[in-house]
Amino acid sequence: MSKKWILAICLIASAQAKSNELSSLVDASTALRQTFANGIIAVGGMMDSAPNGGIPGNDILANKDAYITSQKQLAYNSAIQAMQAGSFTNMGAQDFFEQQASDQMDQLNDAVDNYVEAATALIEVATLSNLAEQNQDSPDDSGALEVQNYINDNQESVVLTDEEVESYNQSMDDVASIAQQAASFFAVASDENLIAEANSAAAEYTASYSDAGDAFFNNATGIVSVDFESYSMSVMLDVNSYFMQDAEIMSVGAESVFYYTSPQGGCWFAQDQEVCLSELGVYGP
Repeated sequence: MSKKWILAICLIASAQAKSNELSSLVDASTALRQTFANGIIAVGGMMDSAPNGGIPGNDILANKDAYITSQKQLAYNSAIQAMQAGSFTNMGAQDFFEQQASDQMDQLNDAVDNYVEAATALIEVATLSNLAEQNQDSPDDSGALEVQNYINDNQESVVLTDEEVESYNQSMDDVASIAQQAASFFAVASDENLIAEANSAAAEYTASYSDAGDAFFNNATGIVSVDFESYSMSVMLDVNSYFMQDAEIMSVGAESVFYYTSPQGGCWFAQDQEVCLSELGVYGP
């Protein structure tokens, strides 16, 4: 009696194994598939030879590696467990640049916090200035005396030191530098053409962005670069078109909550900043 076998065999195509776990699974499963093939051939041979009186030898299955040995079983199951426990990623350019942008925004927030801390000296200047303005039109010396008393009581905080000036200016430089990095990565992440270009460049080397180093923006050339050290190549993306004019940045900043709630923005000295912001039309009805 003949039987038809429908064999569903999963072909493992791996021109370049990306991990030891995957290589081990390829080796172990290939060995089992060869054993499987040997068994099929042996069974087929015995089925077709039996009606003709062909007697198979006693050790044909052992001799022709048709048995699944405990060693092969262990190697295969161990490879499966290693794959299950492994950590693998296949990151594309979109996810990569979104993550890079998010990381840079975290750094930008830290840089802004440092700026605010460094600006404490300027906040004191603003406070003193506000007091002086309030007393500027005093009909006698009572206003000047109030300001003088404030200065005498707060002499250490109202005088600007060299260290405070240096710290403030450096904090501004840090914000600008990190903002450029963050904005450049957001620019790439939001641009379908740049994402396609980035993916295409990596695909030429069969590289995944999970293999990439950190991205870097060169503010002199306007180029975002991503190094793939294991492939000895870099992806270069032009974001020059995303540069804003100084006046544009200042215009956006002049309408920002950060400015409005600062000592210079009008709502710093307000009793209720939210009401002040609503009255200025920043948010609310």
